[in-house]
Amino acid sequence: MDNKINYSLIARFLKGETNGNDSRLENDWLESDEKNKELFEFLKMSWKVENTSMSSESVKSKIWGNIESKIQSTPEKKVKGKTIKLNFLISAAASIAILLIAGMFFMFPKFHTRLSENEMQIVRNVTKNALMVALPDRSHVWLNKKASLSFAKKAKDFKRSVKLTGEAYFEVSHNPAKPFTVFSDAGLVRVLGTSFNINPSLNGKTIIDVYTGRVKCVLKKDSSKQITLIGGQRGILTPAENKIEKDSVCDINSLAWKTGKIAFHNSSLQKVCLTLSTYFDTTITCSTEVSNLSLNVQFNHPRIDDALKVIGITLDLQVKVDNKGLVFKETQ
Repeated sequence: MDNKINYSLIARFLKGETNGNDSRLENDWLESDEKNKELFEFLKMSWKVENTSMSSESVKSKIWGNIESKIQSTPEKKVKGKTIKLNFLISAAASIAILLIAGMFFMFPKFHTRLSENEMQIVRNVTKNALMVALPDRSHVWLNKKASLSFAKKAKDFKRSVKLTGEAYFEVSHNPAKPFTVFSDAGLVRVLGTSFNINPSLNGKTIIDVYTGRVKCVLKKDSSKQITLIGGQRGILTPAENKIEKDSVCDINSLAWKTGKIAFHNSSLQKVCLTLSTYFDTTITCSTEVSNLSLNVQFNHPRIDDALKVIGITLDLQVKVDNKGLVFKETQ
């Protein structure tokens, strides 16, 4: 087979439009020269940008169109009867790199850079209860204690983007033409219409629990790190480790701070203590020998002493106070 690079064949493969004959030609071309394999792997890797804004056909077309324009403008050189495109790899790499960077900036834009402080509304929750905020697009946000939300003050300036500090629950109005964007210290969440909770926990992780709809999460430090979540799934963003993960089941108690309802179904006492510690903002632990005891119980707007009493009676435990907080231990 002629070693001349068949760009049309490569294009059809990347677009998923090859047939049986194309596959045979592609294999022959790859086997004819090791450099062909290197070039093909480079193009395939650059093309396959998974779970980003560049997965759309329009942007992929731009990438390939940019590559093709470089191919057509690159001078040919005859070497022992073979036609070679000089500097093709460099030109293609530059083209793709520019588009990749542009795509990243598209996925992680800056928050209202054109608005002054006077044009921004900042709501802070200084109470101990959930605070509801109504946005101009009829979306609603509930802020947990100490949380704050920034957004454009005037409806005409509101572009369905907000900046969040702390924990909040969102019910976003559906608008396919205008995605809703939440900026946080850990990353970005983009949705069309859905309900979800964002919680920057104390251990350096930001937890995103999705209840309905579909959301995309993007890591702030590296916008190539992205996941898409649907109802019932949880996303975990860890900026310090440059990591973003997906869990198949979100925590049913992640909204306890808003609803006042807590439910445990065959939950270990250790997990129960972690949930109650967050809800009551008090350190609650258990000794090692009782940490694996399981509990089935539900609470509705419980007081801390009532919750501890119910658990103690149910599992035959006593609650002690030490220098770290409250501890469940075996009854002596």
